[in-house]
Amino acid sequence: MIRTPETGSRAGGSRQAGAAVRGGRSAGVASARCLAAQADIYAICYRFTGSATDAEDLTQDVFLKLYRNLASFDVERGSFQTWITTLARNLLVDHFRRTRLERATDSLDASYGETTMRNAGRPVGRA
Repeated sequence: MIRTPETGSRAGGSRQAGAAVRGGRSAGVASARCLAAQADIYAICYRFTGSATDAEDLTQDVFLKLYRNLASFDVERGSFQTWITTLARNLLVDHFRRTRLERATDSLDASYGETTMRNAGRPVGRA
């Protein structure tokens, strides 16, 4: 977590995070909070996907959704960090569901390739 010059407090869990991110405080505080969250969100996405490219794309999607839905953030319901982590988790679940068929097909292709390689030297027909 980073300390902000205006408050001297940690950026992650303060109640002022919502006001700062929504523009109620300086743009510098909002930027600092988003930059701090960006590294955390990327790490979560990378752990989930195992791919740097997919993690970057999903991190970008999280922040696009964050900026579109910033007005719905309510400081009284929880911290900014909790809200953005929930956005990330929901997008990751959606990504997992969307790519389920693709992963199953890849798995079948891989097992077919292994079987073909094992049977490459065997004659075709009766044993």
